[in-house]
Amino acid sequence: SADKAKARLGELSRYAATTPFDLPQVVAAANQMQAFGIYSQRNLKAAGNAAAAFQKPIDEVVRSLAYLKAGRSGEAFESLARIGITRQALQPMGIKFSKSGELRSSAEAAFGAVIKYIEQNFGGMTDRMSKTWFGALSNLRDAWLQAWAKMGAGILQYATPAVQKITAMVQKVGERLASID
Repeated sequence: SADKAKARLGELSRYAATTPFDLPQVVAAANQMQAFGIYSQRNLKAAGNAAAAFQKPIDEVVRSLAYLKAGRSGEAFESLARIGITRQALQPMGIKFSKSGELRSSAEAAFGAVIKYIEQNFGGMTDRMSKTWFGALSNLRDAWLQAWAKMGAGILQYATPAVQKITAMVQKVGERLASID
């Protein structure tokens, strides 16, 4: 519903304002998580913290989590290893692997262990990174875009009819040009 979408966007805007990620990046990551059935504030924060810790795009971490949840553990662990989450790191958390490295535990259990590992080892990284120069610039950009969006909502009610009239005129010109032989 429109109300749920508005509430979600507000939630994502507040989160983006405290991270080194731009709002469009956070929205894209959340949408990707939603598509794979793994969206929650906890999972989004974990993905953000891992991405911030290794200066990776948040969608890269989300993709790794989605692979894991979908049972594509080989691809998941290959990409998770690039951000310091290895099979060996998860074994003390009760996650089992074969001698060849194949996941023996359930994908659900492994997913939960990865989120817990991120929280324990990278928790708070988005907050720390948002206080850096680039994080501060990202937050400034988000604040600027949000201010324009709020201001734009009032302007749009007046601009929309004008754009519709211009569109109709251009269509008429196109029809007249098409009728000329």
